[in-house]
Amino acid sequence: MVVSRWRLLTILLVTAIYSLSCSKAAQPSLQTSSSSVVTSTPPFKTKEPETYQAVRSISFTPSASGQSSASTVTIARDGDKRREEDNSGGKRVVYLDLPAGNFVLVPDEKIYAEMVGPGTLVRGQDGQDGLEELYVHTAPIQSRYQNLGAETVNGTTTTKYKVTVNSETNGSVSESETLIWIDEALGMPVKSETHSEAGTRRMELSKVWLSVDKALFAIPKDYQKVEMQVLQQRIK
Repeated sequence: MVVSRWRLLTILLVTAIYSLSCSKAAQPSLQTSSSSVVTSTPPFKTKEPETYQAVRSISFTPSASGQSSASTVTIARDGDKRREEDNSGGKRVVYLDLPAGNFVLVPDEKIYAEMVGPGTLVRGQDGQDGLEELYVHTAPIQSRYQNLGAETVNGTTTTKYKVTVNSETNGSVSESETLIWIDEALGMPVKSETHSEAGTRRMELSKVWLSVDKALFAIPKDYQKVEMQVLQQRIK
């Protein structure tokens, strides 16, 4: 996953489903039952809170190898400021998206670099979850949304949905099924589980707070600025 796209990860699942739906906007919605619909838009909110922080855990188990990969990212947002701290690559890396620009920090070495132009920095293991391959590079045929009712996740009441997507890749039609838990108060998913031919992907948000420390979005004064190429080598 490149830095220019990392800010999308927070709501990647819902954004991906929404992107599929937009390509079908010309089709009318069809009611199939009181809780299951075939529709051009998801029947749940997709807006991220203006101010919050949380820990996002993602795991992916490929069908072919069965060897799971996992990543844990601490995320924070305060209006037009965003921070993600990735610990999955064996070294802490912080990504700051600020009005002044995009920055990458390596706290253990007290260095940082500014992103200028298209991103080229690979971020941890996030790209291994297979979700982009599943949703972005497929042509949608039909999405089916089913409301499964209320369910408690980490002490929070959520609405659980089952999303079934039939998609086409190189002329071959495949089906994926996603269980997604929406925190209606936050307006975003706090848990999801996707099963497809590629494998199983799980995501969960924990330690969610609707307040943040402003200092999280500042580059420490004792950090040394380096070229992006130098920082890339340090991360590798």
